[in-house]
Amino acid sequence: MMAIRTRGLWAVLVLCLLLAACRMGNEQPEPKLEPTPTADLARLALPATDPPAAASAAPSRLPSPVPAPEAHRIGTRVVEGAGEFYDTVTGEAFVPRGANYVDVREVVPGQLWEDYVFGAGTFRPDLVREAFHHLAEYGYNTVRLHFDLCVQGPSCIGRAVGTGLNPEFLDHMVVVMNIAADEGLHLIMAAGRVPRDGLYWDRFAVHHTFEEGLESLGALDENGYYLHPAGIAMQAQYWRDLMSDLALRRAPFEVVLGWELQSEFWLHARKPPLSLDRGLVTLPGGPTYNLADTEEKRRMIADATLTWMESLAAVVRETDPEALVGIGVAPSALESPNPVAARYADVVPLLEAAPLDFFDLITPGVDWDLARQAGTLWSGAWQARPAILGQVTIPRGLVPSLDVAAVRAQEWIADSCAYGLDGWLVWEYHSRPEPESAWGMLSGEDELLEALAPANQPDACVETDLPLYNLALGRPATASSSGAKTPPEQAVDGTGAMWSAAAAALQWIEIDLGGPQTVGSLRLVVAQYPPGETHHQVWAILEDGSSTLLATMEGYTIQGQALEPVLVEPVPGVRAIRVETRESPSWVAWREIEVRAAE
Repeated sequence: MMAIRTRGLWAVLVLCLLLAACRMGNEQPEPKLEPTPTADLARLALPATDPPAAASAAPSRLPSPVPAPEAHRIGTRVVEGAGEFYDTVTGEAFVPRGANYVDVREVVPGQLWEDYVFGAGTFRPDLVREAFHHLAEYGYNTVRLHFDLCVQGPSCIGRAVGTGLNPEFLDHMVVVMNIAADEGLHLIMAAGRVPRDGLYWDRFAVHHTFEEGLESLGALDENGYYLHPAGIAMQAQYWRDLMSDLALRRAPFEVVLGWELQSEFWLHARKPPLSLDRGLVTLPGGPTYNLADTEEKRRMIADATLTWMESLAAVVRETDPEALVGIGVAPSALESPNPVAARYADVVPLLEAAPLDFFDLITPGVDWDLARQAGTLWSGAWQARPAILGQVTIPRGLVPSLDVAAVRAQEWIADSCAYGLDGWLVWEYHSRPEPESAWGMLSGEDELLEALAPANQPDACVETDLPLYNLALGRPATASSSGAKTPPEQAVDGTGAMWSAAAAALQWIEIDLGGPQTVGSLRLVVAQYPPGETHHQVWAILEDGSSTLLATMEGYTIQGQALEPVLVEPVPGVRAIRVETRESPSWVAWREIEVRAAE
């Protein structure tokens, strides 16, 4: 790997560009570039159409001057060549364990989402305190928060009118930080994208002009977000506004374990300049890279990305000198919904020399191949910095049984310990109703919350025996009919494989519970195509052979939907459960049937 040589030059240039923007008033230099495959970024400047935005107006009740931040309790150190978090007071290693606390609502379908965690008019501090207290009771110590998932709208972080940030939103951020302090929790604050409100994009987009020869850096909302001086300057202004505005509100920065400059950093592999295999690119003040040379191209991407990291980390530490700064990285070449925008997977060169304190490995879920990717990724010299799994995701589509989800989560986390990972945060605290969502900590009777709790599993690297709540899991099953590859036992194996009758209604499946049980609730995961109106009945077969109707489910159902009929009260003495499908637009089938024991 060739040495990184231009990081300091990049940082100096960005600083100079920002200072120049303040001094140049309304002058608009017009770079004239000849059509050529060489993109000389050093010839670009960022003229100012208006002065850089001041920090959002702070409430008049806030005192001045702003006091210096308190000392941070959690730091990083290297022990036998491996990085770890540690408690600066006790000297003990600190292992982040907790959850992502997220509450984003779709306001305009497919167009507008608002952040209900900090949102103006939607903030519920009582729910935040309840959740944080619940986590602390079970021994969790860390919560990861995304403060700009909502990029546009009245409840979001940007000002709906004017420049800068939404004061009410910032007030709510400080309230949440204080709640965390009260409960003894640490926060990881993760950035997503500069908000569309607040005029950040409007002010800096005018400085991002790609004429002939400059198209090799991509648009500002693509690779130019990280590689172009205008993209870096826009983010620097946003972070400066954020940190200074929080400081004016006396935010307890000491509760922040770390700031993630990007919750999930990635570049477009199929957008310029990554998509180009010829031509030259000259970074400001640095060397010219030949895109036909694979190694030079990799070094160019690393140099440019390191400048982005250095610039923003410096802005964060202007306000909080002790702040830990990191990024979330996705090491796999995942396809986005738009196949043209495949993700750049070669992240190792970007991380080996990154001027950061920690890394957050973002994975698709518990089916992610740790041996193939984490082993390779985590074997570099940069292991001297701690790394966490910031989004431990258990997809319902992959693991439809909650009991199995808890086992798989413990197993996967324990396996990840072999690769030197230093913390685990579940995605997410709440459970969402969408069929393809992940299991949240509050699913069912809080099984996941309890299964992963430090109070019940002190060492995350050592699995524990978990209680069985699903009485149907692995039990014998019979059915009215079955397909050759869809036997009835697949409806109770916890894997997501389905039972199909391979025939239309009327059909039934029966599960032997192995003796009299007290049934408290039911959960049935739909396997159905096409969607449509269905009619199901659930019967309990009692010890004496008689049957009683537990639930009737009628309505429009779709593939992957979980039906959870409410029982008026627990039903004792149940020997078996029989599910009858009387109407359905498809062949009768179920992906999973859970029979939950009463508490």
